Amino acid sequence: MPFDVALDAAIESMPSNDARLTHELAAGTLRHRRTLDAAIRPFVDTPWGRVEPDVRDLLRIGAHQILNLDRIPPYAAVQSTVEASKRECSRASGLVNAVLRRIADTPKPTSFANLAERFSHPDWLVKRWIDRFGESRVTALLEHNNRRPTLTIRPARWSLDRLARALTDADVAHTLSGSLLRLPDPGPVSELPGYGDGAFVVQDGGQARLTDYARFDDRVQLWDACAAPGGKTAVKAADHPVLASDRSRERLQTLLDNLDRIQRHASVFVG
Repeated sequence: MPFDVALDAAIESMPSNDARLTHELAAGTLRHRRTLDAAIRPFVDTPWGRVEPDVRDLLRIGAHQILNLDRIPPYAAVQSTVEASKRECSRASGLVNAVLRRIADTPKPTSFANLAERFSHPDWLVKRWIDRFGESRVTALLEHNNRRPTLTIRPARWSLDRLARALTDADVAHTLSGSLLRLPDPGPVSELPGYGDGAFVVQDGGQARLTDYARFDDRVQLWDACAAPGGKTAVKAADHPVLASDRSRERLQTLLDNLDRIQRHASVFVG
C-alpha cells in the first residue's frame, strides 16, 4: 500500500495534534531509516536481519523520537514504544525496552560508516554524487534532502495576493517563493483559510517548476500519467484539456476531490 494512502487511513479519525505527530513519526522514521538502523544495531545482540520486521519498525520509531524529536522526552518515547510493542508483539517488549533505554542513555552517534549511512541514502547514489560534485557539496545536498519539508501551496480560485493576505490575517506563517507560498508549520491543510472555497492546491516545489516552465501548444491534450493528488493536473487544466490517470482508485479519489474543490475538470481513469 502506498505511504500516503496508509497514512491517510491511519490518521483519518485522529484529533489534529495526534494526526500531525503520527505523520511526523511515520515520515521521519522512513526518511532516517538507515541512520536509525546504524544507531540501533550496536545494542541488539541478534543479527539485525533476523529481527522481526515489526520489531525493527518499533525500534526505529522509538529511536527516531529519542534522537530526532526534541519535544518528546526520551523516557516518554521509551514508554510509549514499549506499550505499543506489548500490543503488537508482546514477546519482544523486553527487547524494545532494553534497546531504547540504552539508546536514550548513550550520547547521540557521531560516527558512521560513510555519508550514505549518516544521511540515510543509498550507497550507489552518494558515491555517484561524490564522484561528480565532491564531498563537501554532497554533504550540503544530503543535509538539505533530510530537512523536514515545508508545505507549499499554489493559488487556484484566489489570487496570490488574496491568499497571502488571508494567511496573514489568520496568523499563519508563510513566505513567498515565486508562484508558491511556503508554510513551515501550517497545521491541518483543511483548516487553512480558503480551503473550502478552492483557494489553493498543495503542490510540491519541484512539480511547480514543471507547471511554470512547460509550454504546450494550445491544440494538444495533456496526459498526466501519475496525477494524484492533482496539483499538476489542476494547474494545467485551467488552460488545456487534461487526461489524468493513476495506479489506484483511492489515489484517483483524492484527485477528484481536489478538482471538485477548486472547480477544475479533467478526464480521469485508473491505469
